[in-house]
Amino acid sequence: MSKIKSQSKLDSDSEMNEIFTRIDHEVNTDNVDMYIQEGLQLFNSSLSKEQLRKGMGSSFRKLKYIVEKYGVNDAQMNVLMDLVFSNKLAPTHAQKVVDICLPRGSLRSKDVIRIFRYLNLRDKDISTTTTTTTKRKKKALADQELPHQLVIYLLKWITALYDFIDYPQDITRLYGVLFLYIDIKKLRPYLCHLLYYMTNRPHVKTFRANQLLDLYEKVGPEPELISLLRVYKTYRQDIVLPITPPVKTKKTVFMNPMPELKVKLINIRNLWENKNHLSSMDMTISSDYKPPIPLMSKRRKITGSQHIEIPPIDTTTLEQYSSTIGDIRDVNQLAQKLDKLALPDQMASVLDNRLLQHMIACDPRESAVIRLSHWLSHSLNNLLKERNQSISYKNSLKELLQKCITMARLTKAHVPTIETFLENYISKWNGWEFEDEIFELLTFIRPRSFEEINQIYLKPLYRLYYLSNIQWKSKLILCYTEWLKNWALLDWKRHSERRQKGSDTEMDELIWLFQGLDFNTDYFQTIQHFIYHVDRLSVIGLIMEDDHPLLQHASLSFFEFVSSISIHHDIPEIIIPAAPLIYRSFFSISGMAVSRLCGIIYQYKRAFEENDRKIDDWVTRHSTDYLNNFNTHVMDVCSALWRNSAFTRSNEEELPFSLSPHITQVYNNLCESRGESANLVLSLTHSASLTGFSERFLQEKENEANVKIRHEGPVTAQSLKQLSDDGGISISFMDYRVGLLDDLKKKGFHGVYNLLYDCMSSLIERKKEHSNDDNDMEI
Repeated sequence: MSKIKSQSKLDSDSEMNEIFTRIDHEVNTDNVDMYIQEGLQLFNSSLSKEQLRKGMGSSFRKLKYIVEKYGVNDAQMNVLMDLVFSNKLAPTHAQKVVDICLPRGSLRSKDVIRIFRYLNLRDKDISTTTTTTTKRKKKALADQELPHQLVIYLLKWITALYDFIDYPQDITRLYGVLFLYIDIKKLRPYLCHLLYYMTNRPHVKTFRANQLLDLYEKVGPEPELISLLRVYKTYRQDIVLPITPPVKTKKTVFMNPMPELKVKLINIRNLWENKNHLSSMDMTISSDYKPPIPLMSKRRKITGSQHIEIPPIDTTTLEQYSSTIGDIRDVNQLAQKLDKLALPDQMASVLDNRLLQHMIACDPRESAVIRLSHWLSHSLNNLLKERNQSISYKNSLKELLQKCITMARLTKAHVPTIETFLENYISKWNGWEFEDEIFELLTFIRPRSFEEINQIYLKPLYRLYYLSNIQWKSKLILCYTEWLKNWALLDWKRHSERRQKGSDTEMDELIWLFQGLDFNTDYFQTIQHFIYHVDRLSVIGLIMEDDHPLLQHASLSFFEFVSSISIHHDIPEIIIPAAPLIYRSFFSISGMAVSRLCGIIYQYKRAFEENDRKIDDWVTRHSTDYLNNFNTHVMDVCSALWRNSAFTRSNEEELPFSLSPHITQVYNNLCESRGESANLVLSLTHSASLTGFSERFLQEKENEANVKIRHEGPVTAQSLKQLSDDGGISISFMDYRVGLLDDLKKKGFHGVYNLLYDCMSSLIERKKEHSNDDNDMEI
């Protein structure tokens, strides 16, 4: 007999698989509603119990197969929900119907609320109380109630799909009603789960906390009850949690009770979203996601290192009309309630909350800064005491440093404890541990006298610089660039005015968050010596690393910022790099380095001209020798690139590129031995960094003209004339170089283009002529 049944089951499964295959071919999003409507003819509340029972075989399996793929619309959802509540199905069959209640859009809150009406049906099986109603009333109620296991299953269904409810605030309004039924034993785990999703600060009342504690005393340490108490504790620190026995398992409460149902619903939503049958509003999922809660496990003795936990943003002590950070939803609300905002119990929670960081940046209360500093000091000291090579120590310290960086990116300053930590840490740093974090933390160090900055930070870092590889050297120069950028953001003009007016205090509290700056310190001198230090460091690095492009990029990036600091940041200081950095970059075989250097010189020229146009006292005063020194650099570069006179000067006292006459003569002799002109080797058409671009530009010109006679070698005025005489392209040397400059600009070499067009009189006149021609055409 068992064999016959098994064979019958196999035949049935085979038949259903064929049906499912046919469904896959026939059903699509355009006609699915017709098939579902046909299936629902056999499953609706108007049918008798017997008719429904007979349909719970292959017919239901076909309907389930379709619905699990396509879901149901609102009208079909109504039919299924009516069937569940009709009490005409056995509990197990009703649960199967609940499983296919999969809406294509959001889960309607009214369907959820409809379920809650059955929570008040208490009897001796599911309630701790005893009913006193008459037998007649009991019979009337019995016709309306749902089986207990079905009510529980519906609560699990709500919990599984809670994130998809269209208006969760409608459910939250029933918080007090649901809380009343938490003493029902069989419902308690699922009600606690729902209350966990719904609980916010306004729901945490003293009487509810006391009720939960009383219930705990009565029923013992149920995981769901304990976890809900812990949620209450996050909003009210004054709640004293009962001592619970440690658990050895890794069980997690408030997990999704039907994860497979949630997956099916997501797949359905994705299907219809791709078909554009639902609007984005219909497809929204609740953003108030709350993760499962791990149970408190038995505490283990910490060996080796510690894990730092950032405290929650709890505020238990409130004055009348005060607000907490938990009540604030965005920056606009923060701005409106800033003066009424109560500080959290643990200021360290600022490290994990962006709104709190905005608050402390706008209103750096001394008490808040002190509390945060104490927590950071304690945490950093504990980690450093446990300092070892274990992964856990490194991860904990790295995580804490990254949180400090996140906050510093907003505030542009460190709380005092972080600067104290860096002072001690840099002196013992090996250079590679937490490399990225330390470099970024350094960029937010406040200005001080150069003697202090140099002794505390620059000297230890210089020692590491000397021993480190190219990448590390480049990172340090880029770190110094960002450091100087953060200093440049300050309002130095107002600081200077406050300093001149005098003050009752020695500190300017307005210019630097948390600590202020000393009125007695000359910070422009600090900036000046800081730039000189990076200048020397760059040259040393370029010598050590044979002008590696990474180090060239870092060094030039620093001076690209320095050259524009007086224009873009209103700092009256124009500090040019020393000759070695300028000439090493210009002699480079990299077009990147040459063009960016030209761009830097162009920026300095603009800065000097802008400074000369200023009429107030907020200007820089430079000696004639300083300006002549800069003009010499301009003349050296422009003469070499455009005038083809790199080593020719009208005045014998002038030294091209600051080279001695002996070295210049050696260089001339070397060029003559190779049949080349020393004055041309650094020109726009001959220099090692640009000659390749010159040759390609000429080849493109020849290809456009479709000539057979081609130019060979570097371009000169004589070679172009000869090329024209031989039947090649005809173009003057001036026009060729102008076209080459335009081509270089298109390729991104803006520095060469801008400098030459700003300094060379022939190019300036040519630009004016073209401008006049354009104006005439417009007229």
